[in-house]
Amino acid sequence: MFLGVIDEDVFPFLWLGLILSALGLCLTLSSIPESPHYLYSRRRFLECQASLNYIARFNRVSEGGPNFVDMTELHRDNLLTMSQVDNDSEGGIIDLAWFYSQIRVERSHLRHFLIISACWTCSSMSYYLLTFRLSSLAGGNMLFNGFTVAVAELLANLIVGTFLAELGLKTTLIGSYLLSALASILYLFPILTLAPWYAAILFFLRLGLVSGFAGTFYGTNALFRPDLIPLVFAIANIGARLATAVTPQIGRNGDTVTMAVIFSLSLLGMMAANFIIGEVLMKKRKKKRSSKEKKKKHRSSKR
Repeated sequence: MFLGVIDEDVFPFLWLGLILSALGLCLTLSSIPESPHYLYSRRRFLECQASLNYIARFNRVSEGGPNFVDMTELHRDNLLTMSQVDNDSEGGIIDLAWFYSQIRVERSHLRHFLIISACWTCSSMSYYLLTFRLSSLAGGNMLFNGFTVAVAELLANLIVGTFLAELGLKTTLIGSYLLSALASILYLFPILTLAPWYAAILFFLRLGLVSGFAGTFYGTNALFRPDLIPLVFAIANIGARLATAVTPQIGRNGDTVTMAVIFSLSLLGMMAANFIIGEVLMKKRKKKRSSKEKKKKHRSSKR
C-alpha cells in the first residue's frame, strides 16, 4: 500500500530490512545456543553440555533430572584432543583452510561449489533487478506489479519442494531458469501490449527466479556433507551480494537492458545447473573409486 499510494521508492524498505535483519541476528546470537551436534563433533564437550542443558531448561526440564547432561568425564578423558581441536577451530582463516581441504577431498564437491555459487549469483542478481524495476515495468503500476510478484513468490516457495523431491535439483534448476529466460524474451518481444499480458509475464518471471533461488537453497543439502553446507552458502552468498551491488545501476538503463541481463543470467544459470552430477551418478563414481582403492591395497599387500 505504501509503494502504491504514498511513494514508489523501495530504498526505505531496504533499509528497514537491513535494520530488522541486524536486530534479528543480534537476538539470535545472544539467545540461541550453539548446535550441540556441532560442539560434540568438535569434541568441545563442556560447551555441548551447557548447550544441551540450556535447551532442557528452555523446555522446562527440571535441573538435575535424568534429561540433564553431564559430560565432565568426556571432557577430562579427551582434554588434550579437545584443546587441539579448539585451537584449530579458532580464527576464520584456519576454518577456510579446513573448508578448502574438505572441498578437495571429493571431486564433485569443488565442482558443485562452483555451480552453486554461479546459480546463487544468477538468481540473486535477477531477483533484485526485477525488484528494482517493479515501479516502471508493465506500465508502472507498483501496487499491481507488487501483488503479482508476491503471489508468484508464494507459489514458487510452496511448489519447489515437490519439484525437488520428484525431479531432483538439476531438473528443477534448469526448468526454473528456462521459465525466467522465456518470460524475459516474451517481455522484450510482446505478443500483446495489454496490462494483463505483462502481468502474466511478470508472474512467470518471478516464479522462475524464486524457484531457482529456493531450489538452490533447499536442494544443496543433497550435494554436500552437513558440516560443509553452512560455509558453502556463506561464501557463495558473499560473492552473490557483491555482484548484486551493481543491479541498481543496471536497472537505471531501462526495461530492455534489465530484461536482456535477466535473460543472460538465466542462460548462465541453466548452463551451470546442467553440470550438476546426479545422485545416482555420484554413487556410481564413489563405488568405482572405492573399488579402485581396494584393488590398489590388495596389490600393495601382495608385494
